[in-house]
Amino acid sequence: MARVIRFVNYYAFQLVVFGFNFSYQLKFSEFDLNTSTLQDRQKCLIIFTEISKRSNIRSHDEIDNLLRSMSSLVLDFYDKLNQTTRRTDARSQVHMTLKVIMSHLNVSYSKCPKGDSAHHVDINWSVDTFQKQLDRRKGSELFWSGNIVQVKFMSCRRVNRFLTFLLLVGPLGFNIFLATLVLIAVHILTLGLTLNLELKLVGSNGNTNNINSKDQYTTISSVVVRPLLDQCEERHQTLPSIKFYFRLILCNWLFYCLIITDTYRSSLVSYLMRPQIGISWLKTFPELKTDQERRRILALGFRPGQTTSIDEFINSEIESCRHTNPKRVELLQHILQEIADTKALADEKLYDINKQFTSGNMILVADSFLLSACARGFERFVGGRFYELSTESISNRVYWTVSPGPFQRRVTKVMRRLRDAGILDHFQGQQDLIDYSLLFHQLTRNFLSNKDGHETRRSQQELVSELAGNGPQSLKLKHIYALLLLLLIGWGIGFISFWKEFICQRKFGKFNDI
Repeated sequence: MARVIRFVNYYAFQLVVFGFNFSYQLKFSEFDLNTSTLQDRQKCLIIFTEISKRSNIRSHDEIDNLLRSMSSLVLDFYDKLNQTTRRTDARSQVHMTLKVIMSHLNVSYSKCPKGDSAHHVDINWSVDTFQKQLDRRKGSELFWSGNIVQVKFMSCRRVNRFLTFLLLVGPLGFNIFLATLVLIAVHILTLGLTLNLELKLVGSNGNTNNINSKDQYTTISSVVVRPLLDQCEERHQTLPSIKFYFRLILCNWLFYCLIITDTYRSSLVSYLMRPQIGISWLKTFPELKTDQERRRILALGFRPGQTTSIDEFINSEIESCRHTNPKRVELLQHILQEIADTKALADEKLYDINKQFTSGNMILVADSFLLSACARGFERFVGGRFYELSTESISNRVYWTVSPGPFQRRVTKVMRRLRDAGILDHFQGQQDLIDYSLLFHQLTRNFLSNKDGHETRRSQQELVSELAGNGPQSLKLKHIYALLLLLLIGWGIGFISFWKEFICQRKFGKFNDI
């Protein structure tokens, strides 16, 4: 009986040892599997897949190859064979920033499981609306990239004919112009009063028989005003008096007129070359609703690589101020409705966007950089600046989101170092050059090319003449309104002076010296 008990205990002990050994092996294999999965996960950096929209790439391996092959945004851009390749395979500052981060952390995108990108993202950029920030603030860390998105609008400049005459006052300044008018009145009154006093003192001695007291102020006004117009006076024919005090006052006035006229002539041409008075454009968003010309509003969008639309950006602004500023909400909703109506007409081929743009009958709403590049490019085409940007904008900071995980602290640290050192600004400047080149090429295809979109071999002058036939020209009559007004004023004063001297000479004869 004792032997049976010892035998059972021995085999029971063997079973317990076998069980412990088997469970240990299972746990070790599970630990090894988890360790290998964790190691693979630590080499994977999941990024926002919208990066493929600008670079025309699809697979994970292509993203890694693209980032490894990049050396400089500008150099890679001009290394492409033609404009089509440059447009479809353009890189942005996001690519360069990801290249630095992935190289610094020694990770890659190709190591990621193919299904994780749909459920989890380590890095996401272009969080540029209030709603996106609220959605991602809950489970991710927001990091400001240093960029600010500004949505503005661009309208054509209009010439106000009623304010054109103010261009003639500009070279002197309004204060000097008023001072000159006051001095003219003071000199006319002073010389007139002194002449009256002299006539009373002299009395009727026969020397003033030819002077009509009613005409003396007209004569003195001519003596005072004509030096400002560089018209000479014949002393013995027009001066009512040749006394010393009279000549002293007149001499001081002539020196003042000499300084004023020389200053005016030297500044007039340069001032008219950059006219500002009399030219106006829409500057704030409320003016879009009260536009008397009822111009259509078209939305262009954002720069290549950004995923937010103008409608989404404006809707986010509406939600942020819905309870604080109802008037602004109503205004932005009106702008959205105008954009939708213009888009519907363009889709139905009832609205020629290119023609309306060249004629200035359109208002463009887009990213401020795009509008600035459009204005610069259009200025090169037509030889003049006809579009201006608004002074008011809808602004929002552009954030990057870093999700919780093994890379959150390290990615944020690298991003902060890049921003503080100015590297992100350097990448942004290079992208500005690329985007301006792409946009200028697109404007050339739209306005200065044949129907197939290929550049023509005609001269730039012929292209500008063809474009200006449907829109603003480089020089029109309205551009020289101020010069024509100045010419008419000179002719009018000269004609009045001629008839004044002719009539006075026939009626009173030559003035004698007192």
